[in-house]
Amino acid sequence: MVKKLEKLKIRRDSTIRSFNDILMNELVIDENGEKMTFWWFLMHKVLEHEVYHRGQVAAYLKVIKGESSEI
Repeated sequence: MVKKLEKLKIRRDSTIRSFNDILMNELVIDENGEKMTFWWFLMHKVLEHEVYHRGQVAAYLKVIKGESSEI
């Protein structure tokens, strides 16, 4: 699983590096019909979604390690 995630990270990084100003400023329409630049779509939708899943992974790892979520 770790090797697969490492390969996906390299692929994601390569894709992000290929973006240019023209693509990033292109207008797209989200699922609610709202127009936004591709850059904003990435920031708002994709990265927010990734952060959400990183939080899930962190929570699972804490459970596996036996850490308490109590403060």
